Amino acid sequence: KNKTGEFSRCSSYDISLLREKLQHHSSSDDPHQMSIEEAVHFRSSKTNKCETWDFDMQHYVLTAPSDYQWVCDKRHYATLALTAQNVGGVFSTLILGPLADIVGRKPIYFLSLALQ
Repeated sequence: KNKTGEFSRCSSYDISLLREKLQHHSSSDDPHQMSIEEAVHFRSSKTNKCETWDFDMQHYVLTAPSDYQWVCDKRHYATLALTAQNVGGVFSTLILGPLADIVGRKPIYFLSLALQ
């Protein structure tokens, strides 16, 4: 869990340790029950970094973050992509505007469509 008490979306408890605890170290007769001490110890156990994610595709079929797994340590990639698009828009306005006055608006319009 993180500081706010929510479970992390980027790591999970090492399940192999849980299996071992349930099979060999459980103090109760039921192998699926743990004592409070065992549960507290397990909560402080090793965590693994998540390797794959399941995305809700109900509203969107495919997005760049879901296609390229831009989550956790790569979540800033989506912001960088939008920033690059906006910076490119500013530069294209500054360059293609005066160029349209020289060459004509129609060729520049189709050039800007091709660049997108």
